[in-house]
Amino acid sequence: MYIQEEGDVDFAFRGEKTFAVRPAPDYIVDSVVSCTQKINGTASNNWVFSCVNPRTTFNTGDHVITLLGLKNIRKNHRYRATIYRNGMVIRTDGPTPWNNVGTGWPRGYYWPTMWHSIPGEYLVNMEVDTGTGFKTAQSHSFSVTGPLYTFAGADVCSRIVGPIQPGWYYNCEGSKTTFAYGQTVYVMAGFQNLYVDHRYKSVNYLNGRYQWEWATPWNRVGAWGWPRGYFWPTFTRPRSGNWTSKIYIDTGEGFQFVTEKRFTVEPASFEFMRAQACHDVSGGENTGWVFSCVGPSTTFNRGDVVHVLAGFRNLSRDHRFMAAAWKDNRFQWNYQTDWNRVGEWGWDYAFFFPTLWDSDSPGPGTWRFDISIDVGDGQGFRLVARPMFVVR
Repeated sequence: MYIQEEGDVDFAFRGEKTFAVRPAPDYIVDSVVSCTQKINGTASNNWVFSCVNPRTTFNTGDHVITLLGLKNIRKNHRYRATIYRNGMVIRTDGPTPWNNVGTGWPRGYYWPTMWHSIPGEYLVNMEVDTGTGFKTAQSHSFSVTGPLYTFAGADVCSRIVGPIQPGWYYNCEGSKTTFAYGQTVYVMAGFQNLYVDHRYKSVNYLNGRYQWEWATPWNRVGAWGWPRGYFWPTFTRPRSGNWTSKIYIDTGEGFQFVTEKRFTVEPASFEFMRAQACHDVSGGENTGWVFSCVGPSTTFNRGDVVHVLAGFRNLSRDHRFMAAAWKDNRFQWNYQTDWNRVGEWGWDYAFFFPTLWDSDSPGPGTWRFDISIDVGDGQGFRLVARPMFVVR
């Protein structure tokens, strides 16, 4: 029997163990942070770079530095970063030149920077290449907060000019708040620094009563946003009265009110074109209800049918017509139409053609038709023309 004394070492064989020694990594990620100011490393602090007040939330316009720190770097290397905003690639930074480390570096740094950042959610994917291609070393996220757009003002005018290069600008020219009837009116709203997809809407009122509204399709601004955008609801020959146009924008959370503009359209209720005697009148649905005089003349024979065609345009109010027939300065008869209801948008044209069906009775002579219109404004019938013709 062997008795082990104190101090003896037992070298008895108890089995075999195997193990592997892994090679040291090419580098170790020490840190990755974001800030607006970094302190550069110097010989006095062993070339340690650092972020001042690192954080993950920034304001629009901040210069955001994302600082990647490596340590125990054993191989030559270079850096690259892919920067995403709201899930879209907005920039690839690098690749940098190769860094030759010799027998190794205790630390190394890389700091891609977002100058004049805009609102959004950011992801910076840091990559390092040690000779076998770029591989992700670390990803880092941060947010930039601030207004998604800036309202630049609105105006009412008679003409839109643009785009003006360079810069894709538009101008609202002929700015005023009172327009003659028949003019086209534009209400233009301008926006700047639109950082998200958006759409516009106008809701329009006449004398305080809702008339119509219109919304644009979505505007896709891409990864970087738009420096400016414009919206101009157009009023083509608006009715007379006091208009209010309310402007809205939707950036993804529903339409939000931006501003309203007011303008007045003067009460020009109609424009008289002409009146003349004709052998016949042509027109109808196939001509867009525009009528024309067939065989205009001032002389007719006994037995002819004589039409007196009177034309009007841009009728903004309900109206009715009247004709008074005179022969040799003696009143013969009077004819008056019912009211014509023009609806919300008015009528582009209207025609009135009283007819002398039997010119043989009451016989030849010099005829005159007094043409009048009543637009319901309290002034009654207004005389607009006195076309004359002779029946032989």
